[in-house]
Amino acid sequence: VTAIDHPWRERIEDAWGEIKALFNLRRELAGQTEPRIVLQVAAGYGAGVSRLLGTIAASTHPFEVQTGAPAILKGPRYLIYVPVEASDELTALHARLWHEAAPLAQALKPAYAPATWAPHLTLAMGHLPESILPELQHFLALRDWRWRLPIGNLCLVPDDASNIAPWTRF
Repeated sequence: VTAIDHPWRERIEDAWGEIKALFNLRRELAGQTEPRIVLQVAAGYGAGVSRLLGTIAASTHPFEVQTGAPAILKGPRYLIYVPVEASDELTALHARLWHEAAPLAQALKPAYAPATWAPHLTLAMGHLPESILPELQHFLALRDWRWRLPIGNLCLVPDDASNIAPWTRF
């Protein structure tokens, strides 16, 4: 992943807090407490992944990406997300990471492969009552979501289900 830092991190956390409070979704919806753009997901990685990520991070110059208006995706759970435009720099970083880290990965998730990857920032996910969707969409439309986010790190997340597992940042 690439971690989203201050002040964008706080903007994402604030939006999640407002959604939770305004729509009384304290239990139905989980917010993103560590905002990030996911580049690859696997069940695990073998030896050498830290060295590889350090090499890729050191040879990648910082760049910016543009975000767009948030959307709500309906699936087994709703996903409220902010799309990230796949700039040339972001696409190149993703492709390099995907191809070079894949041999070290176990059980890669194909949704994050270059042909299917959709970069985004998750605001929240969970179960929503259909009745609030129009009001929630209106709430999201009232904010300016056209952000220029700096990208200058790679992070290895050892266990995305854990709130205490430390990330390794490169």
